[in-house]
Amino acid sequence: MLEELCGRIHEVLTGVCLVHRSQGKLCRFTDSTRVKFRARREVDLDDYLRSIYPLDKAGAYAAQEDHGRLIECVEGSMSNVIGLPVERVVPALRERLRPSKFSGMPWQRKRDRRDGQAPLQTFQTT
Repeated sequence: MLEELCGRIHEVLTGVCLVHRSQGKLCRFTDSTRVKFRARREVDLDDYLRSIYPLDKAGAYAAQEDHGRLIECVEGSMSNVIGLPVERVVPALRERLRPSKFSGMPWQRKRDRRDGQAPLQTFQTT
């Protein structure tokens, strides 16, 4: 797979769907990042594969551990290539899925359950 990527540009697409069930809010988006790989003649793939474990990585490469050995440049979000476009997820959580009735931290909430614990607000991301 890495030999196929050498000398080429490939696109990493990540789909994100954030759901706030109690408020019925939904936020969906995709993030796209272009990754340009060095030409095969510039890369020692055997050395690269000895330094990472490729079988648990999408694309068989580790962008976070690359340090320019295999990847020539990245257009877009490096965190998207690594796994999740944090630069877009965090603002989406803050702006679009802000709880409407939340005030304070869980330990500051009114205790009204039989077990004496504060009720937790339901928030699920999938």
